[in-house]
Amino acid sequence: MPRLIQLNLFLFGALVLCPMMARAQGDAMTELYGTGVHLYFAGDYQNADLVLTRVVDAGSQDPRVHYFRGLAREHLGGDSEFDFATGAQLEAEGARVVSVGSALSRIQGAVRSKIEKARRDARVENRLKQMMQEDARRKMIPQPSVVPDAAPPPPAEVDDPFAGDGLRSNESVAQPAQPTVPDTEVNPFSDEPAPATGTNPADNPFGDSPADNPFGDPPAGDNPFDAPSDAPATDNPFGNPATEPSGASDIENPFGF
Repeated sequence: MPRLIQLNLFLFGALVLCPMMARAQGDAMTELYGTGVHLYFAGDYQNADLVLTRVVDAGSQDPRVHYFRGLAREHLGGDSEFDFATGAQLEAEGARVVSVGSALSRIQGAVRSKIEKARRDARVENRLKQMMQEDARRKMIPQPSVVPDAAPPPPAEVDDPFAGDGLRSNESVAQPAQPTVPDTEVNPFSDEPAPATGTNPADNPFGDSPADNPFGDPPAGDNPFDAPSDAPATDNPFGNPATEPSGASDIENPFGF
């Protein structure tokens, strides 16, 4: 029983002290990083390199530590590109989110261009790595088997009262037979007489025989007026006998009184 109590106390102390130690270690690393940055801006590149190397060896994931150690080694003539690439990789992976832009705001010139190139290359490489990992995970997921779609059912027949009465595309309408027309053409230059037909000529619609006179009158002669009678003609058209002229002159009495 006492051993169990001691074990519980030990575990409790470890749980409490470990975060405190980690936080204390993190604070110490942050403090050493700040010291190395001050030494760099003071122009003491040798000591800045030594201090920042201690922070890197302690396992710091702060990309700023590698950037400033690379800057110090740039002035010392050392290999600065390795530190720039390592810091850019840590920044792209996001192991620790820090403000890199504000930390490097005082760094300008050609050396700043080297740092920016390393940051850009690291972002591209990290994005490609993520795409490859996503593609590998997608391939590991079992895909459902593709089932072919069933053929659609045939369409139902439409109730058409006129179905079957029409013509198909390959059928044609039977044309009625044309009546035979006898050849009635007459050659005007032929010596043979024209054939007789059973019908009257079309030029005489009233037939060949003359029509009977319904009034029974004899046919008129050549003189449409009656022949003159044997009586002599008189000067009086009214038929009265002519009288001898009286003693009086016709000029004096034109009315015959």
